[in-house]
Amino acid sequence: MTKFAPKFIQLGIIQSIVVGFSLLMLILLVVTGLHLSGLKKFHHYFDTYQQASTLARAIATVDKEISDLQRHILTFSRADRVNNIDEIKGNHRLIIAEINRVVSESAGYNEAVPDQINKMLALVVGLEEEIENLQSQQQSRTEIIYGQLNSVYTELDSLVNEFFISNNKNGRAVAADALWLIKTDVTNFSVLSTRYFNKHESSVKSKVLSSIREAQDRLKTIQSLPGGNENKEIILRIENKLEQAKNIFNQAVQADRSYSFLINVVLAGETAEISVLSDSLRIEYLARLEELIVTTDQQISYLQKIAVVSSLLGTIFAIAIALQISRNIRRPLQSITTTFSQLASGEHVSEIPEAERSDEIGRLASAADIFRQTNVRTHQLLAQTEDFSFKLQQREIDLKLAVQKAEAANLAKSQFLANMSHELRTPMNAILGMLSLLKRTGLKPKQADYADKTSSAARLLLSILNDILDLSKAEAGKMELYLIDFNLDSLVADISDILSTYIGAKPVVLLFDIGNDVPRYLFGDPLRLQQILINLGGNAIKFTEQGSVVISVQQNVITEDKVNITFTIKDSGIGIAPENQKKIFSGFTQAEGDITRRFGGTGLGLAISKNLVELMGGTLSLQSQVGFGSVFSFSIDIPRLSASQIETFKLNQRLETQEHTAARLTGLHILLAEDNIINQQIAVEVLEAEGAKVSVANNGQEAIEYLIQHSRPEQSSHVDLILMDLQMPVMDGITATQKIRAELKLSTLPIIAMTANAMASDRDACLRAGMNDHIGKPFDAQHLIQIICQYTGQCDVANNQTVAKVDPSPAMSSEERVAPHTQDAICLQDAIARMGGNQSMYLKLLPRFMQQLDELPNRLQTLAAADDMVTFSRELHSLKGSSAMMGASAFSNEIAAIEKLLKHDPQHPDAQQLVAKAFELIAQCSADFAAVAATFAAESA
Repeated sequence: MTKFAPKFIQLGIIQSIVVGFSLLMLILLVVTGLHLSGLKKFHHYFDTYQQASTLARAIATVDKEISDLQRHILTFSRADRVNNIDEIKGNHRLIIAEINRVVSESAGYNEAVPDQINKMLALVVGLEEEIENLQSQQQSRTEIIYGQLNSVYTELDSLVNEFFISNNKNGRAVAADALWLIKTDVTNFSVLSTRYFNKHESSVKSKVLSSIREAQDRLKTIQSLPGGNENKEIILRIENKLEQAKNIFNQAVQADRSYSFLINVVLAGETAEISVLSDSLRIEYLARLEELIVTTDQQISYLQKIAVVSSLLGTIFAIAIALQISRNIRRPLQSITTTFSQLASGEHVSEIPEAERSDEIGRLASAADIFRQTNVRTHQLLAQTEDFSFKLQQREIDLKLAVQKAEAANLAKSQFLANMSHELRTPMNAILGMLSLLKRTGLKPKQADYADKTSSAARLLLSILNDILDLSKAEAGKMELYLIDFNLDSLVADISDILSTYIGAKPVVLLFDIGNDVPRYLFGDPLRLQQILINLGGNAIKFTEQGSVVISVQQNVITEDKVNITFTIKDSGIGIAPENQKKIFSGFTQAEGDITRRFGGTGLGLAISKNLVELMGGTLSLQSQVGFGSVFSFSIDIPRLSASQIETFKLNQRLETQEHTAARLTGLHILLAEDNIINQQIAVEVLEAEGAKVSVANNGQEAIEYLIQHSRPEQSSHVDLILMDLQMPVMDGITATQKIRAELKLSTLPIIAMTANAMASDRDACLRAGMNDHIGKPFDAQHLIQIICQYTGQCDVANNQTVAKVDPSPAMSSEERVAPHTQDAICLQDAIARMGGNQSMYLKLLPRFMQQLDELPNRLQTLAAADDMVTFSRELHSLKGSSAMMGASAFSNEIAAIEKLLKHDPQHPDAQQLVAKAFELIAQCSADFAAVAATFAAESA
């Protein structure tokens, strides 16, 4: 190795690795060759051992089968065993087959067949004739002993019995005791002969013959007695049968001896000789097998030593080569690595080591020298980078400030929209309300025309405000759909009336193409759908100078519970250029600047329509060509109404028509908290026209003072409901509501917010303050009356004054199908009756109430953990009213009892048990309403 080292060190890294790897592979090949050689020898010895083991097992099998044959032959001779010659023949055939297998395998292993095997095979084959004789002799012996001998005994016994009966019948005086002795001799003959053939005792044989002789002698004695000649015939017959029995017994003895000789001498001797041969072969093969085991163990030990020595030597050589390669590569690499580390840390390096080499180390040294030169330039660039980083940080600070300003501007925009909504919608409410009242004063035609046009302009302005709010809601992701039952034909008729006013004197024809297969009764948000179609249809009319505007409603796919409908608005107007088709869906944008100047408009309609269509699950698409008109279209899935739901919907429409003819608020006392004089006048006239008594408070403080004086139910001026504005002087509506709930303890008095603040956050603030609902300004009179009826139960009174209650059969059938427990817990009939017999309304409220039940436990859990029993009881109060309205009267009463205890004594000693009971009741109520929902779903299916 030392002589080889100087030349080896002069090699480069790759060459050193290649040479070292080659040497390692050579060592590996040598060691592997030694291992393979040893393994080959081991396989040879193992194969030899396996051959000997196979032959030994085969000989052992032959030996076992021979033992079984001997056992079966010996047991074959037993009289108390069911003989089976097939077992003996089967053993004989198996022995021959096993011996032949030993011969075959010996030939397969190229071994000479031992003489003992051939001799044993000849002996086994020779047994076949004796085995066949064994069966025939066994059958002959059985026939004589169990056939003839038993038959003779039976005949003898019958003759003796006949003799005995005949003697008694004829009154012959033959000694009875002699006949009994003869019968005993016959019985002894049968018993002793059977015993002899089972046990082969010679003394028993003598007793058998003696019993026959004694019977013969007794017959002679009977014949010699007086009257004996009269029995001569039967005595002669018995004597003949006794002689026959003796002869047959002697034949049976001879057959039994031949049979025993064949089994005990012939077969036993031959099988014993075969067994001796088999045993000697077994011992011989086992000895050979033990010798092979010892030899194999010795060879394995030797091969193990060879493998260990060769592996050890190979490992030593491999380690030596690896160390040599390491010394040739590691030291220069460490030097170069240290140099690179110094350069990386910025230290000054005057000389690069190993630079004179021409191999890979030399190239690394050259790279290190380049790195050293670059390091100098890096320091120069570092100073410039630090200066740039400082400027970048300054820009990040400026950007954060700009983002904060943008967020503040967005917040200011939201606040501005809310404030402008209130400031603009409040006077708009006054304008529309006054115009509505003005039209009732009997105006002249010209004045009525002025009022109509003013109302139209005001509503147009209101629609712009609504569009701005809708766009803001859409941008914030807070726009929601209000799903109700509606009639498509009524919706189209309303759209036709509205769009017809847009046409005016223009030579434009408005057409509707409604497919005959389109279902007319649907479940969705008809107002939002109307808004989309009016926006799109209005745009089409606006940009069509002459020609037609076609609104098409066609069915695509229909199932049992829903239908996919495509709405298409096609016009023959000016069209839209391709480059402008995408931006028209942005708010405050039209196709071109001159379009706005020519036709006017804010550009909000398409943006809102696009958001509403997407909210409904569709996509608003456009196809247009300049000068050839435009086509807007969208497809949405809309649930269908079942036959029972359609009937209920029609019934509710008839009821609503009848309700409008009656004063629906008769007997109610309503407190109106409103600071605007005009709005006060509008609300008072609208409510009083429906029969209500209205008291007015100019701010929240006056409302509280009024309630203090008129809050008792027994007073004639007791207040049934409060309409509360939010923004009022002295005290706003939120604060007033909180004081009414907290200080006056009027937790059950309905308070409805009626304000121009129409943002979703304003509604949430109202509900958090304890208000029951929220109505935006300008309010719709019918909607306002409906809300008042909902929270006072006045609608039931109005219905009773107009028409009789209708028992809606779908609701009743649903009630009958719910479980008995649920039927007791929830009274659907009362709940639907409170809604004017409107089952459809109940079905719309049911999922919302179930969602409230699902969400309520989390809120109550938080309140209970915070020990806020006041808010906890307030939540129970809300649940009490809603559950009673949905028909769970018993549940409502139990919740009311818990609410009362917690409200009056938040530190009640049983507060924890009451809270747990509330959670248990809510869980049960949720399960009951789930059963109701499942029943309705099954009925509609």
